[in-house]
Amino acid sequence: VSFFFFKQKTAYEMLRSLVGSEMCIRDSLYVLSLIKSKNAQHDDALNLGLKAEKFGESIYGELSPQLDQIYFRIGEAFLKKGNFQMSEQYTKKALDTKSPTLQSQNFSRCKALEQLGYVQFKQNKLEMALENYQQVNQLINEGVCSAKDFEQQFHYRMALCLKKLKRYAESEQLLLKAVELTEKSVALSPIEEVKLHQNLAFVLSQQNKWKIAAYHQKKALQQFDKDVKDKNKQQNEDLVVGLGLMYYKLGKFEHALAYYERACKIAKQLRGEHDKKYHDYSQIVHDLRLSLIHI
Repeated sequence: VSFFFFKQKTAYEMLRSLVGSEMCIRDSLYVLSLIKSKNAQHDDALNLGLKAEKFGESIYGELSPQLDQIYFRIGEAFLKKGNFQMSEQYTKKALDTKSPTLQSQNFSRCKALEQLGYVQFKQNKLEMALENYQQVNQLINEGVCSAKDFEQQFHYRMALCLKKLKRYAESEQLLLKAVELTEKSVALSPIEEVKLHQNLAFVLSQQNKWKIAAYHQKKALQQFDKDVKDKNKQQNEDLVVGLGLMYYKLGKFEHALAYYERACKIAKQLRGEHDKKYHDYSQIVHDLRLSLIHI
């Protein structure tokens, strides 16, 4: 007869076993959250991320491995759902935690600082956003953030912040860099490319650089007409009116007239003949026709 004796586990060994089990649960929840996020299932991604946070904190507290990444992903999920306040809260937690990832990996820290800047921008906390963007810019200049798609997004978002602060010359330089990266290596959706050129045209117009502004506004409009499928008529109107104004400033009245006539049609379709903007555009069309008669 053989007897088998099993050594009873100590309390410490039991704890280690439990920790290992909960770590597996946490990591599984985290991976599922990433998959859901990539598939644009933002509610599921957020719920799984919050569960992963709970398991992580219950094991090691703030020293839990990857807890900073979990905080970052929860912040990202809140951002995608449009909850900028909660996104800011969790992105700050990611940057402040003692968990090692964001402290040791500069690119991860870059992404977290950029996300924090963006959610602050969306809440109109412009100076705070700019401070975080400047930290990202320093890390990019040091060569630690070399992913072109990330750089393009960062330059564009920082430019929007500077635009809102009316620092147009600085915004112009960043938008030009974003355009350069887009043309070289970063594919944008048609509507994103429209917005990029439209914003660049705006900051150029604010500096009276009408010729180059008209070039980018026309590029935005051509992209809108050609490739944007779900067309927003209000954006179409803004693009057309903006281009008409730029040609007017350049003294190209025939071009300006054509775009203001188009604006009249759009305004009438959107809001009817009694709309104030429709009457304003009609008056401009009338004045331009008179000007062309007397030239």
